[in-house]
Amino acid sequence: FDIDIIDFNGLVLLKENISLPHPKMHLRNFVLYPLREISPSWTHPISKKNISFLIDNLTTPNNEITKLSLNDIIGYVK
Repeated sequence: FDIDIIDFNGLVLLKENISLPHPKMHLRNFVLYPLREISPSWTHPISKKNISFLIDNLTTPNNEITKLSLNDIIGYVK
């Protein structure tokens, strides 16, 4: 199994089989944009950078993500 845990109440945990927060989360637009929607004041527990700062400093060439509606998802599953 591969489960990426983005954050767990600000816990910082670095072990052989798990790292919290996810070590590359701050580089991934598909993580940061939805995270800002649900928690606009979220701060990275290690860097102490606000979510908006992290988004503003993304270096990926395309920061666009597509937000699907519930109907889009249900239609796809059927």
